[in-house]
Amino acid sequence: MKIKLLAISAILGALVLVQSAFVVNEWEQAFTTRFGKVTGKAETEPGLYFKLPFVDMVHRFEKRILEWESSASQMQDVEKRYIVVGAYARWRITDPVLFYERIRDEQGARTRLDDGIDGAIRTEVAKHRLIDVVRSEQREAEVEDDTYGSDSKLLDFRLGRELITQSILARAKERTSGWGIELIDVQIKLINLEPETEAKTMLRMSSERQRIAEKLRSEGQGELQRISGEKERDLKEIMSRAYREKQKIEGDADAIAARIYSEAYDADDEARELYRLTKKLETYQKTITNSDTLLLSTEGDLFDLFKRED
Repeated sequence: MKIKLLAISAILGALVLVQSAFVVNEWEQAFTTRFGKVTGKAETEPGLYFKLPFVDMVHRFEKRILEWESSASQMQDVEKRYIVVGAYARWRITDPVLFYERIRDEQGARTRLDDGIDGAIRTEVAKHRLIDVVRSEQREAEVEDDTYGSDSKLLDFRLGRELITQSILARAKERTSGWGIELIDVQIKLINLEPETEAKTMLRMSSERQRIAEKLRSEGQGELQRISGEKERDLKEIMSRAYREKQKIEGDADAIAARIYSEAYDADDEARELYRLTKKLETYQKTITNSDTLLLSTEGDLFDLFKRED
């Protein structure tokens, strides 16, 4: 009996000890409630802590940075243009007791953040132009002049995306104050035009690109015609110079040949005979072929070599 009592006492003692102690991990913060009311302060440092067994309940909350992400929603900018905006935020629980009393849990916090942050985004977007929401850097256009029209130049913006997101963060912090959380950052991750407006914009951009392409093609054709004209002119000029040079060379050669023939003809009688014989043979070669039939006259000087002399 004593052994049984000791065993039961040990079991009850162990159960009481287990119910009295709880561990807080390094990524957690916790506090206890008794009959729905918070007892003591929140424990934010990791370690072993104690509570009233079977009565106190432990509530644990994340100490790490948490994420919030919105679904893409439609809203208007200051020019009444419909755009689709999506955003994300980072937040953490700084006062778990206040967080528990005001919001209860993380799921409730995300629901409340949907209203708080989304409302801040809508308010700020409605105060600015789309170009201010989109652009974050004042930079020059890649085109250096207005060759392709004013639509190719970047428009200037007044504030820019960075300052607008800072305003959204400040406004969202006002809406979430008193929740026991810290809103660390809010950023816009998605900006799209409303589908109908996007289709019209894409059509206008396509028409603009087509106009620029046609202008470039026209300029290219003009340049092609200019280059082709210059090529034809240069070619004719080169051919003309070559023809003149050819004629000059041939004329000079004929003159030299005539001079040589003349000198040889005037040298002596045997040279003149040789010259006459050579010229006649050249004439025969140029005028007579194997298929020709000749009717020769014995009186002619041209064919006197064909006469037979006994």
